[in-house]
Amino acid sequence: MQILDKLYSLMMQTINNFNELIKYFNRPEIEFKHIQDICCKALCIIFLNEHTKENAIKLLIEFWEKWKHTKEKPIFIDVEFD
Repeated sequence: MQILDKLYSLMMQTINNFNELIKYFNRPEIEFKHIQDICCKALCIIFLNEHTKENAIKLLIEFWEKWKHTKEKPIFIDVEFD
C-alpha cells in the first residue's frame, strides 16, 4: 500500500508554472518516461527519442525559452527541421 500512496502523491501534485514543473521533474523519483508522458499530455510536446532525464529537462527548458505559450509551436521537441 505504501507504493500506491507514493504514486498517488506524485500524481496529485499541483504545478502552477514552468519553474515549478522543472522543479518537479528534478525530483529523484521522476524518470524520463514520466517527463515524456507529462509533456505529451499537458504541454502537447512529444519527445521522439530516448533521453536522459537531465538532457530531457535541458531540451524542455530550451524549447520553452524559444516558444513559451505560442499556439503555433512545433510538437516535437527533439527534431530539427531545415
